[in-house]
Amino acid sequence: MSSDESEAGLDLGFEEAGEGLREEDRARLPLGGCLRLGRFAGKSIGDDVSQKVPRCLRVVALQTAGTGCDRYVWGRWWSSCLADLGADIGVLTETRTAGEAAHAAACQGMRDGGYAAISHNTPPAELPAQDATAAGGLRSSGVVLAVRAGHAPGWTDVAWGPHGRGVAASLRMQGGVEMRVIGLYGVSGSCLPGFERRADAVRQEADLNAFVQQQAEWASQRNCILLAAGDLNSIADTDLDVWDGTAQARASSLVAELQNCGLSDTFRARHPGIRGFTYVAIGGHSASRLDAIHWRSTPSSDCTLLNASIVWQ
Repeated sequence: MSSDESEAGLDLGFEEAGEGLREEDRARLPLGGCLRLGRFAGKSIGDDVSQKVPRCLRVVALQTAGTGCDRYVWGRWWSSCLADLGADIGVLTETRTAGEAAHAAACQGMRDGGYAAISHNTPPAELPAQDATAAGGLRSSGVVLAVRAGHAPGWTDVAWGPHGRGVAASLRMQGGVEMRVIGLYGVSGSCLPGFERRADAVRQEADLNAFVQQQAEWASQRNCILLAAGDLNSIADTDLDVWDGTAQARASSLVAELQNCGLSDTFRARHPGIRGFTYVAIGGHSASRLDAIHWRSTPSSDCTLLNASIVWQ
């Protein structure tokens, strides 16, 4: 990122993948020299993202598993994680944050950590009476959108998705370019056998897919770049996205809906043959790539995809 984006908006080099971008072409892009991230930890599967070029936009998706109780501390912790990874935009999923006070505390923690955030989940009054862990309940939902606080315009045109599993908002970039960002937390188990026998889960998936359709149409009407990120809980390729498990690709899954809306998987675009996973089952007997970043450009945009990576360990 350039150092003056607080006045002009975020730069759009889009450092998340590189479909068709040759290395010699990448070297000519006026992005500035690489800067090593001093607190970056983990192994990059795909491109090495332990460094960052200044004039680009880095998007990071993190699955939080509802860690912690104090929502302010929670916000500070996850904002520090985004900062360590060099994130300009962050999508946090399975936040398990609900209630006005909890949302406010989480957002304040993120603000004090350098990010302006939107937090969304199912209101406590709408939780299933029988069990808070049921599909759509407090312990299985919640999404946060975060952008570096230096981005002066902040989030606009917020749309709240169903069941606390989606939220969308827009950012104004340099040159007047608009980006629509959708944070998504897909229904758990949607790529496992027997999912379609769970009527409530299937309904929630259909509602979330409809929300994606609405946002994709909204972005088309506004000629926006469209970005969708989070824990999608679904896969597109059983050979590449699954290790020793029973996961299956479904035509009505969230990933399939993103593809139907014209979005491409940034990791797969950059690394068509790499097997990489973001979820390992308890016991380590299987793994899947459930978390992803998808995007769709516009005919008038010169936005370029550069890198894509899964940060392991």
